[in-house]
Amino acid sequence: MIRNRNVKGKLLLGFSVVILLFSAAITYSVFFMTGLRSLTDEQTRRVADQIMVQDLKNEVGLLYGDQANVMMRQSSTAAEGLKKHQKNFLNLVDQVASAAETAEQKTWVQQLKSAAGSYSSNIDAVLEVYNKRTSLGNGEKNDLFMKLNDDAALYIQMIHAPLDRLAAFYVAAYDDLNNRLTSQGKLAIQMSVAVSAAAAILAILISFAIGRLIGRPLVLLANSAKHIAQGDLSRSIPIRPSKDEIGMLAQSFDEMTASLKQLLREVDASSRQVAASSQELASSADQSALGSRQVASAMTGVAAGAETQGQAAVEMVRAVEEMAAGVQKIADTSSSIAGVSEDTAVKAQAGNESLHRVMHQMENIQSSVERQVAVVTKLKLNSEAIGNITATMSDIAGRTNILALNAGIEAARAGEQGKGFTVVAAEVRKLAEQSAESARQIADLIEAIREEISLTVDAMNESSREVRLGMERAEETGLAFRLIVSSVDQVTAEIQEMSEVVDQLSAGSEEVASSVSALAEIAKETARSTQNVAASTEQQLAIMDEVARSSVLLSGLSQSLHTAIERFKV
Repeated sequence: MIRNRNVKGKLLLGFSVVILLFSAAITYSVFFMTGLRSLTDEQTRRVADQIMVQDLKNEVGLLYGDQANVMMRQSSTAAEGLKKHQKNFLNLVDQVASAAETAEQKTWVQQLKSAAGSYSSNIDAVLEVYNKRTSLGNGEKNDLFMKLNDDAALYIQMIHAPLDRLAAFYVAAYDDLNNRLTSQGKLAIQMSVAVSAAAAILAILISFAIGRLIGRPLVLLANSAKHIAQGDLSRSIPIRPSKDEIGMLAQSFDEMTASLKQLLREVDASSRQVAASSQELASSADQSALGSRQVASAMTGVAAGAETQGQAAVEMVRAVEEMAAGVQKIADTSSSIAGVSEDTAVKAQAGNESLHRVMHQMENIQSSVERQVAVVTKLKLNSEAIGNITATMSDIAGRTNILALNAGIEAARAGEQGKGFTVVAAEVRKLAEQSAESARQIADLIEAIREEISLTVDAMNESSREVRLGMERAEETGLAFRLIVSSVDQVTAEIQEMSEVVDQLSAGSEEVASSVSALAEIAKETARSTQNVAASTEQQLAIMDEVARSSVLLSGLSQSLHTAIERFKV
């Protein structure tokens, strides 16, 4: 049982349990934080995939606008822009394809690459017609452009279909990761708080129990030593027997008290005998011969009593020396306990620093989430810019339609010479209407994307709030650690008080040793007086007055011895 362990073993066991409890709490928190970090990284990848898909959609819109610009303006600048966006378009298609992971995603990517290849071939055909524009007639050239434009619209629809599926898949995956991150974050916070609170409560209970096991017996020993120093030997030490240093000290203390009681009884009996002999010597002073014999006999008894008294005093001195050795052993044990307490305080401080590192990791997670919010916000701004471009395209399409209408009117006025131009004006008007319809579709898509981005920003802000809540809980755990450090400091202070009690016990032992020395001196003095009385007895017939004075002196010594013994209560 823990009661039978030595004091150092009790402290080491208690502090080891406390350190293990808090190590388990820290390990549990780090384990949950690692899981949250992996979910956050996966969420970041999903956001990057969404942005990449949206960039590809935007590039398709830009590419289609450049293609229309080449058909309408037929300028070298427009052709160069079309080539540049075609290259960017193909690079983005490869990037989207490389991000595919599941079999379903790879199927959609295969459809995307097929449609992208067809659209790229369509662009090459547009550039080829552009390069041959000088050798082709206007009618043939316009027919080729119109056919290629219709094909391009079909290819764009074929491209958007798998892109929409990929975007929907990435949005669903992001929402699932966000839900998992939120639920696991709440669970991690709740479990960390629960484990830390339980560890703190157990640590406080263990510290209180160990302090009570060590401090209470020492206080009782100090009180008993104080009573002995005051001369009260009738009280026993109310300590339950144990096999530790304190139990051994209590047992030695009881044995010393019993020895002192026996010694005092013997000394008291001897002093009474000396007093009786002195009275007999005084009453028989007139009967010199008979009194001399009686005094000689009495002095023989007194000498034997003095011898016994001296031996008892030696035994008492030995017992006091053993008690002093026990007190010194307690002082050494107290020093070891103080060292263990300081080591425990250092380890508790190390646990507090580990918790600060966990808080730093959570701050890094919060910074990552804030950077994600910044990226999504930038995506939202880009979508708004694309919306502005789409509005411009719609305006250009409207103006083109009006110009085509005016051109048709002018061609009708020209009569037979304007019939060919009438056909061109009708085709231009049809192209303007298709451009306006495409611009409206792009505007609708941009609006849907902006709504999705707003939802994404709200979800990421919620994640940021959850991370801040986790940091607050971690700070509460840090407060619990500081309370533990305070408890360890309090235990150390109690151990210092225990050392002071041991010093008081040592002082009491010194007082007992002083009293025993006084008894030894009295015993020596009694022996010397007995020798003087024996010498006086031999000359009693000649010097009766000297015998009377010696009797008075012997009576006074006996009274002093009895007074000294009355200080002790047995």
